[in-house]
Amino acid sequence: MTPIRVRNRLHRNFHPRSPLRLLLYLLLAAGVSADESGTQKWLTDEHMKLLGAARKDGLLEEALEEVRIESRVKCWSDPAAKVAADVAGRPWITRWDDAQHRKYLAFAEKRKAMRKAAAAKIVALGNEKKTAGDAALAARAWRWALTYDPENKEAHEKLGEALVEKQGWFPKEEAEKRRKGLLPIGTEWLPAKQVEARRAKWAEAWVVAGEHFEVTSNHSLAGAQDVLARVEEMYRAVVRELHGLAEPPATEGLMKIYYFASRADLDEHDRTAHGDRPGLKQAPGFFSNEDRIGHFFPLPANALNSLQDIVRHEGAHQVAYWLWKAQGQPPSRPHFWAWEGFATYFESVEVRDGKVLVGSPNHLRVKQFREEFAAGKHVPLAEFVTLDQRGVSGKYGQCAALTNFFMNAGDGKHREKFVAYVKVIHEARAEAGTFETAFGKKPAEFQAEWEAWVRALK
Repeated sequence: MTPIRVRNRLHRNFHPRSPLRLLLYLLLAAGVSADESGTQKWLTDEHMKLLGAARKDGLLEEALEEVRIESRVKCWSDPAAKVAADVAGRPWITRWDDAQHRKYLAFAEKRKAMRKAAAAKIVALGNEKKTAGDAALAARAWRWALTYDPENKEAHEKLGEALVEKQGWFPKEEAEKRRKGLLPIGTEWLPAKQVEARRAKWAEAWVVAGEHFEVTSNHSLAGAQDVLARVEEMYRAVVRELHGLAEPPATEGLMKIYYFASRADLDEHDRTAHGDRPGLKQAPGFFSNEDRIGHFFPLPANALNSLQDIVRHEGAHQVAYWLWKAQGQPPSRPHFWAWEGFATYFESVEVRDGKVLVGSPNHLRVKQFREEFAAGKHVPLAEFVTLDQRGVSGKYGQCAALTNFFMNAGDGKHREKFVAYVKVIHEARAEAGTFETAFGKKPAEFQAEWEAWVRALK
């Protein structure tokens, strides 16, 4: 299979998450010219301005992003900068109203303008290196500029790339072939329709890769890219919402996902890879810890949940697999609600003007539970938390709503204890008294607060 990489094509020794490392390399390797020194100072000043603006408006995720970039600059030893980083705080989002979103939009415009200006300055730095006869450093600078502004035309053109409408930037020779309606498959370039027909067979399926996941699909390139986008958004939300409570998962390379063109294709795969199990034939998608792969197919129009919800749900299970390795069989133990609660919570990931949000009380699962709650159909906490996998079946709405409560009620006051509780459950160490051990209170002692929180949801 020929991978289709959706990330920018970067030099193998150049890490896209540490762009300012390149400038430091330039300064050390070639001596500091006046232009380089001025560029470095400008970048530092602009990142610090953005950091201050983000912190001022309570945009801690954006503040930490500026810290992550700026912390790799040589001049990060400045004490004032360190203080700014230390007090940036946790980027959890427990509330997000229209007023906060307006602040985010204003900040995003400032950040966009800064990054475009930064890319232009770095392109100029590359041009200077090219004139000085150092083509390698020039090319690295132009690629670095693209980490600030992926659509910077001059940087792409300096790198010998051309734009193909609806496909992206490619080396000129490849771009010409794509403009003629050709696509690559193996070592060949064939008409798009022929390639699509061959990709429809699993042996030559599309492969798209992101930062954390890789999707193989015989459905379509667009379908594979959409699934990839959904799991990458979910991953970003998980890491942000567990910031300071769990380290990002240490995976063995990119996490794998299969997106099949049909239910029949998935069933055929299951027969050979997982056995002919009745449960798998009913599942709208699943993550298997046998092969550590997520499995999906297009859902019928009348499905209760959307494909996006299922992808995020099973993707969250996949991330949790690497976060907290099971030491037994969690489904057979009590407190299994939190296993499913974790996954259903991250079903609610949504992207609003580029901002990844999670935990909406109007997402399908929570909305359904709110209706059940109003009708008196919920299970009291003292009973609910004791349920194993079989007992939780059909109660995913309450799992989602209760997770939302422990993650967000009281501006996240229960979150730290809840995440510790979830870890025990995922590791298959749950016992009858695990809830009380984790929270220091019996489930029934949360009942009144929990019910009041549900009633207040809007």
